[in-house]
Amino acid sequence: MGDAMGAVADFCAMLRRTVRGCGVSQAELARVLHRSDAAVSALLNGRRAKPPQFDEILAIVNHCRDKCGEQPPPGLVLDPAWWRTRLAELEGTAEVQRRPKPRYVQGALPVVPVEPIAFDFSSAVETLVGGREGFVDLEVQVLEPLGLAGAAPVELRGLFDGFATRVRSCRGMARTSLLCAADIVLLVAGFCDAVARLGAVRDAEAVVSPIDLATQVLEELGRVVLGSARARDSVELREEIAIAYAAAADVMHFGGFAGGSPDELAGLAQRRYGELLSKVTWECPELRLTSETFDPDQEEGRQQGTADRVGLIELGLLLREFANGDPVSPEQRERLRAPIAPAEGSGPTIPSLAAGYVNPSFRSAGPPAAWQLASDDWWESRPLREDIAGFLAAHLLSYKAVHAPLLVLGHPGSGKSLLARLIAARLPAAEFSCLHVELRHVPAELDLQQQLEEAAFRSTGRRSDWPDAHPAHDAVRVILVDGLDELIQAGAGRLDMGAQWRYLQSIEQFQQREFARGRPVIFIVTSRTVVADQVLTPPTTTVLRLEPFDDTRIGCWLEVWNATNRRYFASEDVEPLTWELIRPYQDLARHSLLLLMLALYDAVGNPLRRLDGRDIRRVDLYERLLVEFAHRQVVKREGPLPPSAEADAIENELRRLSVIAVGMFNRRSQSLTADEADSDLEVLLGEGGSTLLFGRFFFVHEAQAMVAEGHLRSYEFLHATFGEYLVARLVCNEARRVLDRWEQTEAAPIDDSVLYALLSTVPLTDRAEVLYNIGELLGPGGKRWNGSQTMLLRRLFRGGDRDGDQRADLPYRPAAGNRTEQEAAYGANLLLLILLAEDGVHASELLASSAPVERWWRRAQFWRSQFGEASWESFARTVSVERRSGGQSPENAGDLWISLGSAVPSVDDLAWTLRHRVRGPAAYLDARGVDASELIQRLALLCDADTQQLLHALAPLLNALPNTLRTYRVDEEQQAVSGAHAIVALVCCDRREPAHLAACYLDVLEIMRNLPDTDRPLVANVLVRHIVQDVDLLPAKLTQALLVELIRLASASGGTRWAGLWSAVEVYVVREMRRKDLADREQQVLVGHLHRYAGLFTEPQDRLMQILRAAGSSHVWAGVDHGSGREVLDEGLALLYRIPADKRSPEVVIGLLRLARELGEEEWFGEHAESLLQALDPNELGLLRATDVDALRLAVQDARLLSSLQSIEEIWRGPRMPNRVAYDR
Repeated sequence: MGDAMGAVADFCAMLRRTVRGCGVSQAELARVLHRSDAAVSALLNGRRAKPPQFDEILAIVNHCRDKCGEQPPPGLVLDPAWWRTRLAELEGTAEVQRRPKPRYVQGALPVVPVEPIAFDFSSAVETLVGGREGFVDLEVQVLEPLGLAGAAPVELRGLFDGFATRVRSCRGMARTSLLCAADIVLLVAGFCDAVARLGAVRDAEAVVSPIDLATQVLEELGRVVLGSARARDSVELREEIAIAYAAAADVMHFGGFAGGSPDELAGLAQRRYGELLSKVTWECPELRLTSETFDPDQEEGRQQGTADRVGLIELGLLLREFANGDPVSPEQRERLRAPIAPAEGSGPTIPSLAAGYVNPSFRSAGPPAAWQLASDDWWESRPLREDIAGFLAAHLLSYKAVHAPLLVLGHPGSGKSLLARLIAARLPAAEFSCLHVELRHVPAELDLQQQLEEAAFRSTGRRSDWPDAHPAHDAVRVILVDGLDELIQAGAGRLDMGAQWRYLQSIEQFQQREFARGRPVIFIVTSRTVVADQVLTPPTTTVLRLEPFDDTRIGCWLEVWNATNRRYFASEDVEPLTWELIRPYQDLARHSLLLLMLALYDAVGNPLRRLDGRDIRRVDLYERLLVEFAHRQVVKREGPLPPSAEADAIENELRRLSVIAVGMFNRRSQSLTADEADSDLEVLLGEGGSTLLFGRFFFVHEAQAMVAEGHLRSYEFLHATFGEYLVARLVCNEARRVLDRWEQTEAAPIDDSVLYALLSTVPLTDRAEVLYNIGELLGPGGKRWNGSQTMLLRRLFRGGDRDGDQRADLPYRPAAGNRTEQEAAYGANLLLLILLAEDGVHASELLASSAPVERWWRRAQFWRSQFGEASWESFARTVSVERRSGGQSPENAGDLWISLGSAVPSVDDLAWTLRHRVRGPAAYLDARGVDASELIQRLALLCDADTQQLLHALAPLLNALPNTLRTYRVDEEQQAVSGAHAIVALVCCDRREPAHLAACYLDVLEIMRNLPDTDRPLVANVLVRHIVQDVDLLPAKLTQALLVELIRLASASGGTRWAGLWSAVEVYVVREMRRKDLADREQQVLVGHLHRYAGLFTEPQDRLMQILRAAGSSHVWAGVDHGSGREVLDEGLALLYRIPADKRSPEVVIGLLRLARELGEEEWFGEHAESLLQALDPNELGLLRATDVDALRLAVQDARLLSSLQSIEEIWRGPRMPNRVAYDR
């Protein structure tokens, strides 16, 4: 095959060196891997095109480790995690190599050096000095107070002379470098100045620490992510600085700083930092924008007055001020004058982007550790912020902007796309070069760079490679990626899930690559909030969510709307739209797109006034709007018609639009070509004419492109919301048509041809909004609801008379797929319609089966096998299955309750899965139950990643205790748990719930009693470790049962003795002895527990420890069988001397001496105390207490011991007074 080359060969060569270094032969590996010698040779010599499987690598590494032990030969690594990481890197490299090559070969590009960003104090000072004279050793002078040698504060004024001018004269990374350097120097200088002002001196009696205080302080302060590095909330930034200053003050305190307490130092440092920062930010607004830590509005609890600001005017003003007043370009003026939505030829005027975009409030995500980006409840816990223009400006000036993306989340209609358009219109062209990438318009299967090149081609008409596709000259490139949710939804079932999952990570890697090559680029990505958990968000990403309009913003938008349409209202005799009219619909009006729809709806005849405040749902609003727009077009085209003919014409218009919307949905696309539209209309409606159809509605956008054969037209909805409603509308209407035909001819077979065509391609759960709209239309209270439809849908789902139905095979093929995939999609979608119409259903009724669990399992497995990964995940998140018992009889297998919801089903009860049911309370071992090894083998055959995750988590338990899977306990309520579940539940139980804790212990106890003898000691070990901590929380009866069983196991032949259990036995006995109603018989039983347990110990160390533990309580000592005091002490001393000297613990020695004092054996104490203590080193003597010293001073003559005893007494009681010394003598 020739010489092996490339990343795979390099990896295999590394593996070959490891194998040879461990002395493993090729023949050995062949036996381990169950492979031929030739296959092993090919693996070790890299003669393969693909990376090896990790299972093979793991087997080889484990064999090498067994061969050479835990210590590998020098230079070799036998850690499986290390090899897993290397293999993952190899697979990533291989994936890049497999990608299609660019259409154009790009030559080598020069690497332009970027201004280095200073993130250490020394480099920051150097950056600020900038080669100026007079600042020699400034870094050393600033840090000098940290040496605690009495240094004075250093004046920084000269360092920041002309700083604002320098920042204003720089661009891009040079400006960011200056801002970052200023941030770091001011942070460090504030702390050092505080140290100097409090007196930079060391405590004379403090031990000199070998730690370099300056290094430690800089390390603590370096943990702060300052505003110039990443856009921050001012309050969060101030809190983070306070934490860093407190940590640095602790470092100084431990280092001997004597000028004040840590709190005083940290507080002064924060005040000095604020004073230094304010002096610089007064002259430099750029630094004030990024790094200000004081917000007057937040401090005083006032709402920032930005709710009535429009068009991101402040963003443009701020950045143009920093860009020396760079004028607005003609192209940007045109963008600002463009309407916020396409307008019809007649009717009201749509406000411009500059006037009609009301700046929203927002919330930023904060630290990544707690992110739950798809959760509305989590976002509500984040602080509400107002100044989005200032936040965006600060981000664009920060270091992180060119190293990680800004992710802008929001609900449908919240204005994410308008924000992207406005940013491009507001950024000064001399500073930023913007490229707007609408992901709906670029092929989803392209990689990131190819998508950028495609977007640049659509923008300029010139095709070239990156970065020439988007030249920037001296400006920073800004890429506005709009609609990440559309990419995810378009790729569901078609694209590699891994590529979608890592999309933001690929942006981060692209930014870092471009930065290293001197081409910094900023990415701003928009997406719906609901899909935020379907993409990996790197922790370096800055994330914000746009908030719905509040009342003030709604009022501001209405003012703009009414001012824009003052002439229209006068000419059409229409009243302006007021807040009083909007108030009943404010939930809809909080989203800017829906507010525009309300305004357009009311602009023709004031229908909202006629509603007189009656409630209107979102789907009702969509319906009224679409009907109104269709009515206008019908009247415009055909003139006045009779009411019935006019209604039919309107419905035909909307039905055509709905077919187009379904075509986009089933193709997982946001657009449709004219040919595709004509084909769909011909098949489903028997007509064409999409070209005329699409041009008639303001919310439909037509795009044209010139190709060699002529014009290529494609169409899309202005916003996905319109299409999502029309899909729901058509599905519900078609279901109603099928129902009407079935009710008219109930004996005839059902013809669901069109419904099948609509619902047999894509699961409805791929678009959450579609499912929500169907629920409002089809569910109880919806306009399309009919009580009889559930019977029809169930019949279609079961396919009861499939042999006789009249379904025609329509030539509707919006996407590639076989008949099996279509049946899966249709069945799943029928289920969703049923659940929307009924709010849930029993599986036995839905499937008409006496074995509903098995039938449901088969259905679910069928769907899982036919859906793509993303589609299955969406479906599984939406459909919830809960077990519903069919009664108390063990023979009744129960039922399933199927509903819509994201609630996690309970898995605590296993009874319904058992082959042989036993009435509880009972515990038993089922020899024919689940075999762990066979279970793993069966599940491994499926190669299911989710299952593998669970198996991996349970592997230690299944390997050590496989019989816990077939041992069960059934309680009084006939709920069953397995032994494996019981053990894990005990380990994870919340100790704040004693009743639940007791139940967990009882489960494990009963399970342990029924396990094979070989398994019980390991389970008993688990019980011992936990009962020692929990004995105070358990009922006495349960504690007694646990201790009796554990002592019985310990006393059994070959059983394990748990010395640590003594403390639990002691606590239990002492607690019971305190009972006032304790009978003599019960006391004898308790004493018997102690006798039995004490008799288990035969080893010297264990026996001696048992004696000393018994001495810990009078109750326990009274119950233990012992002789006279002298006899006990002699026995203890004999046991001590039987323990090897190097294994005697000092606690045992000191405990024995204390026992002698408790027993009053002063003679024995005086005879043995000194010799026993002489065997201990000074550190071990530190276990003594002051009361021990009082007795030992009279029994000890050794000078070393007396000195140690005096030190111990001084630790507890302070230095001894002279008169006290004389008295002692």
